[in-house]
Amino acid sequence: MSTVHTAQFPCPACGEVVVFPVWSTLIAQEQPLQAKQLLEDGNLFEVNCPQCRGLFCSYYPLVYVDYSYPFVIKLAYDLEEHRASSPELALYDIEIVRVVSSIEELKEKVLMIERGFDDRVLEIVKLLMLMVFAAEYPGLEVKRAAYELGEQQLLRIYTTVNTVVEREMILELYAEVKERFAAELERVSRTDYHIDQAWAQALLQRSANKR
Repeated sequence: MSTVHTAQFPCPACGEVVVFPVWSTLIAQEQPLQAKQLLEDGNLFEVNCPQCRGLFCSYYPLVYVDYSYPFVIKLAYDLEEHRASSPELALYDIEIVRVVSSIEELKEKVLMIERGFDDRVLEIVKLLMLMVFAAEYPGLEVKRAAYELGEQQLLRIYTTVNTVVEREMILELYAEVKERFAAELERVSRTDYHIDQAWAQALLQRSANKR
């Protein structure tokens, strides 16, 4: 079941001690749509100071569960600590179990899976698109890239010089990658929880070494 408790923290702007909810486990089916909407909007971790009306972000670990798809995603800012102790994830009898290390990554994973994508395939597609981007703009260093949904399905690329480049997701490439790497994906362990760009890079490298 969902578990929530209260925490308190001084507002960074005015110093007022603010009390706010902290979710340890959030199960989508048990909570009002507002909680799920706040996650999708990226506002679940925002705290509003009643004194100065300022906003600040509360960083805390969270296990997010949605049985309608189904999937489990753990937000663990310290991945090394997660690897050392994460027995709770093995308790979920769910095929899709993931670990992410940032609020942005949590939001992206939820969006990927809810849109019906295999997030492992989509991470490979993102990497291939970033390779093309790097060849086109060799002087721009990428800070992060995220699948986002606007009027179109987009890969939004954030660079270290604070520019944002949007590329339409190549869904034909998604189908090709899913077929091309089907055998490798079958061998991915269920406990290979952290599926990101580094994971995709390692999979491509292993595939290339077998040729």
